[in-house]
Amino acid sequence: MTDAIREKIMILFAKRRKISRALPPGILPGIIHQLNAASRGLGHLKISKGHPDQAEVTEVYKDEEVRRHVVYLSQKICTCRQWQITGQPCPHALAVITSTRQPNMGKFVDHYYSVQKFQAAYDGIIPNITDRNQWPEVEKGFKLYPPCQKKRTCGRLRKNRIKSARETAGKATRQVRCPNCIELGHRGGSWRCPLTGTKKRFFLIFFLCFTLPYHTKLMLSLMQKENKKDQSQGWEEKKQERYCY
Repeated sequence: MTDAIREKIMILFAKRRKISRALPPGILPGIIHQLNAASRGLGHLKISKGHPDQAEVTEVYKDEEVRRHVVYLSQKICTCRQWQITGQPCPHALAVITSTRQPNMGKFVDHYYSVQKFQAAYDGIIPNITDRNQWPEVEKGFKLYPPCQKKRTCGRLRKNRIKSARETAGKATRQVRCPNCIELGHRGGSWRCPLTGTKKRFFLIFFLCFTLPYHTKLMLSLMQKENKKDQSQGWEEKKQERYCY
């Protein structure tokens, strides 16, 4: 398995090295494409410029000013600190940059995303070997044990990866509501519902045991009322027969 991983990394390095030689100098085209896509839909940001390299960017939500940040283009600084951490312009900086005509996005990106750094990352060559006998032996100074296997938890395993904060969430999903326990996040037949299976039967039996006496009393009272009505109608019919004779 280790030799297979070494072989895959060797092929990957060679592929990336070939791509890096074909790229033009400057910032990576993928980063420029991401910034151009992120510069759209910034109409909720209000820009107030007092200097060509400085501006105040206010977030407006429902005609109300929510938050204000200051952008320094020459220093590549924004008070939201996203630009300093990631090295790419934040939405506030993009709003100021795109306010000018034909802006140069590569000028405001950190040198970390340059083609030169990309070439330096994959410049090393992994040597070719015949088999495992050529692996170097190293004294670790400790005994390395295999990793412990984790016990599988109940429920379905997660397949979708957890997206980062900068990735778009896509279409909004609607939460389902359970008709039994009236809770969000699962359906009626799910194992998460506390009223499924034996618990649901127990709940129904418990409910019927407490409500059955009330229903029986109600039925008896209704039957007594109907009997009284029948008796009163019978007495009236007999009186009418007597008067007729």
